[in-house]
Amino acid sequence: ARTDSEKDTVERELKELGALPDEIDDPEGFVSMYDQEKGSVELLKADKMDWFYKLTELGNQVPDVTSEEIERQFKNAEERFIREMDHGTAVARILAAALELLKRLDTDTFSGLEKDLEKYVSKITGDRYRKLSMDQSLPGGLVRKDGEVIPYSLMSYGTRDALGLSLRLVMGRFFLKDSRGVYVMDDPFVDMDPMRQKAGAQMLREFAENRQLIIFTCHPSHADLIGGTRVSID
Repeated sequence: ARTDSEKDTVERELKELGALPDEIDDPEGFVSMYDQEKGSVELLKADKMDWFYKLTELGNQVPDVTSEEIERQFKNAEERFIREMDHGTAVARILAAALELLKRLDTDTFSGLEKDLEKYVSKITGDRYRKLSMDQSLPGGLVRKDGEVIPYSLMSYGTRDALGLSLRLVMGRFFLKDSRGVYVMDDPFVDMDPMRQKAGAQMLREFAENRQLIIFTCHPSHADLIGGTRVSID
C-alpha cells in the first residue's frame, strides 16, 4: 500500500511538471543541459566575487571626495585653462602687432624703441631681464641677467604680462608722443607676482603724468595699487 501511495505521489508530481524545452528530446539531455547551466552559474558567481574584491581595492584608493567635488574641481581647472589660453593669445597678438609695426619702421626709430622696451622690461622684472634677444632685426625673446636667452614660447605667464605691458607703454609713447591723448588698457598685469605688479603700477602712473590713461580691471586690489580716479561699473 505504501509503494502504491508513493507511486501515486510521484506520478502526480510528474504531471505537475512543465513540458521539456523544444530543443531537448529526452530527459537525459535536459539533465545534461541543467548541469552545464549550473556550472556556468557557479563560474559567474566566482567572477562576481572577483570583481567585488577588485572594486573594494579600488574604493580604498579613491580620494575621500565626492564625484560632485571632483567634477567641480575639473570644471574649475578647465575654466582656468581657457582663461590662461585666452590671455596668452591676447598677449601674443599684441606682440605680433608690435613686430609688424617694427617691420615698417626705419632702423633709427627702432633703435630708440628697443632701448625703451629694454628699460621697461628691466624695471618691471627687477633687472632679471635686461635685454632683448634679436631675431635678425626683430626681438625674439628676452635675455636674463645670467645671459640665458628665453624665447617668448618658454616665458612664464607673468613674464609675458611684463613684456606685454612694456610693449603697450612703448607703443603708447610712440603714437601719442607729446600729445595729451587717451590710452586704454585692460587688466595689464593679471598674472604678475606682487613685486612686478608694484613696479608695473609705478610705470603706469609715470606714463599717465602727461597723458590720460584709462584702465579696465575686475581686480579691486589692482585698482588700489594703480591709484588715480576710480570708477566702479556695476
